[in-house]
Amino acid sequence: MNSLPLIDVYPVIEREFSYRELLCFKAKGEDPPSRRQANTALEMAIFAANDFEDHGLPNALGEALKICKEYKECKKKMPFLKDVPYICKYRSNSKVNLSEVCREIRQLRFVLMKKQVLFHGGGWTTKNSLPQKGDELKLIEPFSTSLCPRAAAVHSLQNDNPCLWVITIRDEVDMPAFVYDNARGGYRQEKEILLVGGVKAQCRCTHKIKKFTLVEVDIIN
Repeated sequence: MNSLPLIDVYPVIEREFSYRELLCFKAKGEDPPSRRQANTALEMAIFAANDFEDHGLPNALGEALKICKEYKECKKKMPFLKDVPYICKYRSNSKVNLSEVCREIRQLRFVLMKKQVLFHGGGWTTKNSLPQKGDELKLIEPFSTSLCPRAAAVHSLQNDNPCLWVITIRDEVDMPAFVYDNARGGYRQEKEILLVGGVKAQCRCTHKIKKFTLVEVDIIN
């Protein structure tokens, strides 16, 4: 197996105000607000759960990922989608053979770096129950994750009890994955990383933030 580089762009800070924006604040007699910052992936997820319609920090995260050399390297290592047809079809075709998707990912022999942090939006189980500390859940195959918590939060709203997962790959886990290149097309905001699944998610703790349950999850064997 070949380890992919760790993708970690934190801390992320909102862009500076433009000259025009500063003039507008001045004309209103207002001071510009402080630029917000997320020092960790968990802080970014908390921001997304508090106000997932706010694009400020998520846009800054997108810009940070755009120039992240490790993220570029991960995408560069992946084959063209035309060469992995089942992975290509997975996003748009719900009837794709999932076993074939996982076979293609495994054959690439790329695994995520230990302590890689990802996000997932969905319920904890198909029955929409909420997890408790220590609860374990076997991940479906394949399992879709994202580097953007806002994208994950939006997906989680399809569930009665939306859960925003903050996922950490534990040191003992070899996690086969495919890193999509989102440079073009309708999936640009997804920042998707597809996991083989079959391993277990263990709930470390939960936080109730407005309509979301933020679940800190460890991937274990």
